[in-house]
Amino acid sequence: MPIDVRALPWHSFLERPPLPHATPSDLAFLSGSSILITGAGGSIGSALATLIATLDPASLILLNHSELNLQKLTQSLRDSHSSASLIPILGNAGDASLLEHIFSTHIPRWTFHAAAHKHLALLETQPLAAIQNNAFATWTLAQQCREHDCNLVLVSTDKAAAPSSILGATKRIAELITLHHGGAAVRFGNVLGSSGSAVEHFAHQLSIGAPITITDPAARRYFITLEEAAHLLLATAVELHQNTPADKTLLFAADLNTSQSIQSLAQFLASHIAPDAPINQQQTHLHPGEKQSELLWSTSEIPASTTRNGLRQLQAPLPSTSQLSAQLTQLQQAVTARDASETIRILQQLVPTYTPSELALQHAQTNSSGALTQ
Repeated sequence: MPIDVRALPWHSFLERPPLPHATPSDLAFLSGSSILITGAGGSIGSALATLIATLDPASLILLNHSELNLQKLTQSLRDSHSSASLIPILGNAGDASLLEHIFSTHIPRWTFHAAAHKHLALLETQPLAAIQNNAFATWTLAQQCREHDCNLVLVSTDKAAAPSSILGATKRIAELITLHHGGAAVRFGNVLGSSGSAVEHFAHQLSIGAPITITDPAARRYFITLEEAAHLLLATAVELHQNTPADKTLLFAADLNTSQSIQSLAQFLASHIAPDAPINQQQTHLHPGEKQSELLWSTSEIPASTTRNGLRQLQAPLPSTSQLSAQLTQLQQAVTARDASETIRILQQLVPTYTPSELALQHAQTNSSGALTQ
C-alpha cells in the first residue's frame, strides 16, 4: 500500500511549529460569499477548497481544466460537506468567454487564482505556453475581477524573486498584473506533497527500491505544508479585505526563517518510507533555470519587520499601469507571432531582475515555434 506522504510528520523535518493562521472571526467575511477557485483540482486548490467549504460560503465555484481532478475534488467535497453549494466547471482559467459567463452568472466576490503551469524544468523549453497560461490567463482573469468587483488573490512562488527561470519570470508578471488590478499575491516556498513535487518523486523511487536522484546535495529550498499553503491564501484574503490596495503593495511572502537542503529531504523520506533499507543516491545536476538556493524576496524588495498570520509584506517598486499595459501588449504580440527571441527580450523588460538560463537563451536564438526539442 503506497504511503500517504501528506500524513508524514512534516514539522519534525521543518524543525518549526506550523505557521500561524487567521482565526474564524478574521474569516467571517467569506461566509455567505460566492467564491471562485481556479486550478481547484490541483493540490493547493483542493486543499483550499476543502478549507473554504468549512466557512459556509454561499457557493464554491471550482474551475479546473482536468476532468479527472475536478471530478475527484467535487466528489470528495460532496462526501465531506454535503450541504455545500458546489459549482464544478470544466475549463481553462484563461478562457475569456468562459470567465465572462462565470462572473455574470455566478457573481463571485472572491477569486483565488491557483491555476498555473509550475514545472520549472519543462517550462524552460516551453516559454510561450508558460507565458500564455501563467501571465495572460492572469491578465484575463484580473480584468474580469475588476469589471465585476471581485477580490483577487494570487498564488505565487519564491521563484518569482529575482527569477532565473521562465516559471519565475511568468509568475512575477502574474504578481504585477494582480497588484495593478487591486488584488493581492502571496509567495510560497515548495509545497510538501503537492502533485509532481520532489517529495512525490523521491517517495516513488524509494517505494520501488530505485536510487534517489538528487540534483545538488547543497541545494536548499523553503518548504511549507499543503495545509499551511491553504491558510496563507486565506490570510492574504484577510489582508486584502482589511486594506485598500491604493498603493498596490499587497504582495506577501510566507514568513519562513530557514530553508532545508534537498539532501535532508531525501533522508527524511527514506527514514519513513524505507527505514531498514540502505540509502542509494545518485547526483544529477541542477536543471537550467534552477537556483542552488531560493529567495523569498529580491534585493529591490523590502520585507516588513513584523508578520501577520504567517505573512511578511513586501514593499517593491512597480511599473506604471500604462507601462505594464504597453509591455504586456508587446509580449502578447511576440507570443502570437511565436517569436521566442522577442519574447525573452520583453520578459527581461517586464522583469528587470530576471536572468534567463542558457537553455532559455539558446531557445530564443533558435527563434523557434516556442518549444525546444531536446
